[in-house]
Amino acid sequence: MDDYNPLDAFIDSSESSRDADDGKSDRTDSSYRLSQKRSLNEISEDTIVDEKESLKAGLNKPIAKDSFGMRMLEKMGFKQGGGLGKDGNGIKEPIQIKVKSNKQGIGSEESERRRKEEENYNRNIKIIRDQLLYNMRKQQFAERVKERENQKSVIRDLRQAQFAIEVLDEKHGRSSNPLLLADDDECDIDVLSMHLRKMIEYLRSTYFYCIYCGCEYNDEQDLATSCPGWTRDVH
Repeated sequence: MDDYNPLDAFIDSSESSRDADDGKSDRTDSSYRLSQKRSLNEISEDTIVDEKESLKAGLNKPIAKDSFGMRMLEKMGFKQGGGLGKDGNGIKEPIQIKVKSNKQGIGSEESERRRKEEENYNRNIKIIRDQLLYNMRKQQFAERVKERENQKSVIRDLRQAQFAIEVLDEKHGRSSNPLLLADDDECDIDVLSMHLRKMIEYLRSTYFYCIYCGCEYNDEQDLATSCPGWTRDVH
């Protein structure tokens, strides 16, 4: 065990006490600076509010009757409470001064206004463009649906006409009719429509038969009188 030295123990105790005091002093200084900063900020905000209120009150305060400016105005014919102009029909209140309260530069408000107008313009253009695109796609879809329905109707009528030609040709002793198709599903709708018209014309002129009425008439006069027409729409 080392020998105990009273002098060394006293020195160590003094240094520990001094370090603790220094730490406490640093914390106290930091808290004081933070408190001072908060106080300055509060004073600055209060000062700004007071300045704005004072400026507003000064701008709204009417000109004193005994001031030099009021005397000059009265010599030129102005009467307090009256309007400007020879007949006193002009404005009665002074033009309000718009005090700039922000830190933005001159012209920044106009620039911001133009920016917002441009944003609104671009937004409206996008809405119009999206609506036009939607309408176009809707129309294209409706046209495709209509085209498919029309194609189905043409193929159905074509097969009905083909069956009628086969039966009537066989009934009247005719064979190998060139109007008969082997496969109608692979043909274009315009080609099918044209071929259907030829088949209908053949049936009406040769057998006085209408595929939509579903019957064979006595003669051309009977067909013209009893059948409403060539197409499905008129039946």
